[in-house]
Amino acid sequence: MTLYTGLGLASAEQSIALAPTLAEGHKALGTAYSIKGWRRKAVEAYQKAVEANPNSAIACDALGHGFIMTGEFDKALPFIKRTIALSPGLVTPCGNLGWTYYGLDDPTRAEEWMKKVLELQPDSSSSYELLILMYLSFGDYDKATELSQKRLSKFPGDRGAMASAARAELFSGRYTKAQEYVQKTGWQPQELVSLSGMQPVELGYIYSKTGRKDEAREQLQTILGRLNQRIEQGDESNGIMFSLAAIHAVQGNKEEALRWLEKAVHTGWRYYNYASRYPLLENIRDDERFKRLMDDVKAKVGEMRRRVEQLEKDISK
Repeated sequence: MTLYTGLGLASAEQSIALAPTLAEGHKALGTAYSIKGWRRKAVEAYQKAVEANPNSAIACDALGHGFIMTGEFDKALPFIKRTIALSPGLVTPCGNLGWTYYGLDDPTRAEEWMKKVLELQPDSSSSYELLILMYLSFGDYDKATELSQKRLSKFPGDRGAMASAARAELFSGRYTKAQEYVQKTGWQPQELVSLSGMQPVELGYIYSKTGRKDEAREQLQTILGRLNQRIEQGDESNGIMFSLAAIHAVQGNKEEALRWLEKAVHTGWRYYNYASRYPLLENIRDDERFKRLMDDVKAKVGEMRRRVEQLEKDISK
């Protein structure tokens, strides 16, 4: 990753030096920053790309996605909608719009746009991921399981399909079945990357629930070390911070878990519905500090939703 990112930064900077008024160079720079986990710098670069060409669908979509990554869904919405207006047939902005509404705690519109992704790209296994995740977040485990099984039936050899089936079983508390699906993926414990939303830390949790205590401990410690290294290298992704909170929660380190969860919220993590049901947070969910933190996140989301509703009213006048 380091080599790839370095080359991306160098080529993007060279492109900007040669043609500073073109959107493409700034967008490429933002992507290189995003790979390193430099979320704010990525957003700044994407903003320059949009300023250079407000009618670039690629630049608008990148900026919208950048705001999603920083938890600023009210800012993301207009740029993603502009992307769809500029290029109605693109699949990615439809998924981003669904994700934005999901972040704004609007499951009805989130579901509408996530289903649109399936309509536009029915032969892609990854088209199912966001919708399954949303069902899990809002506690509709039956729908999540049904859709994950439909995905698995349509793409029987797909690792992502098996991983999403494992995730649905994990949230439903069927740990042995979840482990069976994970094993079918051939996913190795040392893999740091997520697979269809299934995180390495979740594999460690599944091991702990199925009696594989030593493997669980080894898995969680390995991932803890790697994620800490990413943080030390400057990665500011709130998803990494949330995973660190989850690891510490599973290990029983309540103070560290809450500390990392606070950091995740501070850097834009906003999925309080998800946290209220995420199995790995079971050891801290009854803590008053956790409840207050989730109340704070819910209030932030409510404020963003009100701003979006006001903006939409103003536009319709």
